[in-house]
Amino acid sequence: MPRRPIRSLTLAAALTLGGGLAASLGLFMGVSHLEYDNMALAFAQRADERVAAVRQGMDGAIEVLAVTNQLFSNGEPVSRERFADFTSRLLERHRFIQAFHYHRVVPAHERAAVEAELQRVRPGAVLTEKTPNGLAPAPARARYHVIEYVEPMLGNEGAFGLDLGRDASLMSALDEAKNSGQPTATSLFTLVRTGATAFDLVMPVLGKRGELLGNTAAVVRGKELVHQSLLEAGLLDRADIFVSVYAGERADPAALLMSTGPTAPRARPALIGWLRPDHGARATVLQAGGRPWRVEV
Repeated sequence: MPRRPIRSLTLAAALTLGGGLAASLGLFMGVSHLEYDNMALAFAQRADERVAAVRQGMDGAIEVLAVTNQLFSNGEPVSRERFADFTSRLLERHRFIQAFHYHRVVPAHERAAVEAELQRVRPGAVLTEKTPNGLAPAPARARYHVIEYVEPMLGNEGAFGLDLGRDASLMSALDEAKNSGQPTATSLFTLVRTGATAFDLVMPVLGKRGELLGNTAAVVRGKELVHQSLLEAGLLDRADIFVSVYAGERADPAALLMSTGPTAPRARPALIGWLRPDHGARATVLQAGGRPWRVEV
């Protein structure tokens, strides 16, 4: 008989202790999730800032080409001197641009005259094309799509006189730009001299009857575009938040323009993932230059 009160007291104490622990755990979980929700909100804001900076950089590159295209808007010839003077100021402000081009549609019967004009700029210049063994004289064709103006010439000599009429990516982008009336980006390619990853932004130049006379183009170094966009926004000084930008909808390593840190997510223990929900990753797909650009933060 005397032991029953002790057992009752022990059970009551156990229940009280268990209830206290449960309440403490519940409070801990509530406070923890509130804290991490606040962290997730702060991260989302920082991610949005970086996405906005990349978008602004892309839009800036597109605007630069659209402005350059206005030189040819009335269908009248533009001199080399005027093209060089106009684009030199843009190159000073936009370091991510490798070069500005003007491509001209050249019928076969005008080839000799065009080559003579090219040779006044660079002696010995002829129409060329890309081959597996490098540049070679372009064979006879009914029509050529020739890079007639290159600024700056220094470092971009190989583009001068190059026939791009067989470049499927460029011609497809040009068709899209003609239909949309907006600059359009090509697929990525590698610059021969530097090995940098780049893409062209192209916009058609039309005659008074709407015929295609050629196009303007800006050769954009993708990594430098992203870097400059983030730098100018003051967003490259954080060591705990990384940005990766891809030329496409998927995180394809072959389409990576730039990453400021690891591109693969780190594995997290299951218990930590339960206590601390992972709000530390965000992917956004932008539309610019007629193509998608994936931004992962």
